[in-house]
Amino acid sequence: MRTILATVFAIALALPTEAQVTINGVTLPATLKAGDKTINLNGGGIRKKLFFKLYVGGLYLESKSSDANSIINANAPMAVKLQITSSMISSDNMSEAINE
Repeated sequence: MRTILATVFAIALALPTEAQVTINGVTLPATLKAGDKTINLNGGGIRKKLFFKLYVGGLYLESKSSDANSIINANAPMAVKLQITSSMISSDNMSEAINE
């Protein structure tokens, strides 16, 4: 689980952005609603394994940050949006990877 979160954070920090961004045909919106708060796209990226593009991920925070430790330890609204782009990933194997 920590490996997946670390990967997602690394991906999300790789492409800082101030507006919506399109990666591998997936458009990540500039903002999301988290309860009554609006959170902003901090960054996004693509997860590749070998030459397969597996999924696109975006990290949403109240305020932009590039400090992974402060993001992980923050007690603030945040979200990770994942869009699977490969037929190699099924719901079952993604669930299994998250549960590990």
